[in-house]
Amino acid sequence: DGLRRIGSTTKFGSQHLANGSQAFTVENADPAFSDIQIQQTRSGFAPGTVNVDVTAAAAKGQLGGAIAAAGQAGDAQITVRGASGTAVVDLAAGSTRAEVASAINAFTDQTGVEADAGTGEVRASAVGSSNFVDVRNLSGTLTGVTEGQVHGSDVQARVGGPQVSGNG
Repeated sequence: DGLRRIGSTTKFGSQHLANGSQAFTVENADPAFSDIQIQQTRSGFAPGTVNVDVTAAAAKGQLGGAIAAAGQAGDAQITVRGASGTAVVDLAAGSTRAEVASAINAFTDQTGVEADAGTGEVRASAVGSSNFVDVRNLSGTLTGVTEGQVHGSDVQARVGGPQVSGNG
């Protein structure tokens, strides 16, 4: 009861400080956002309405077409590295795109990298510049998988006017 009383009566001048009236409302946010939090602003700006205009969505790092439709020609061993770690993946001669994707996906929890058997894409499992995919040949004949490294990108937006970026 004492906490409720303090929350409902504490003021600075005529402004209530602890009753939730200083909260922001967010309008025009992309429906893909599940959570937008405004933690601080310049003095005199709160409470209020804040418009969020996404100028560039966050993306996953992605090696497009990394697994060839024809599959793997010879035995090979690759490293798959992502934000969560590294795994060594064995690929058998004659492996199909689906089998290569399945071998990569067996280590998704360990690496933070996933593969799509339908498109052949190998990508980070999360968005943002700190998430990436790096595929390298360790040994053998690597013919069905493209090597390389690609990072994701962070969201860019205008929040209440100024351009800002977010992690992920």
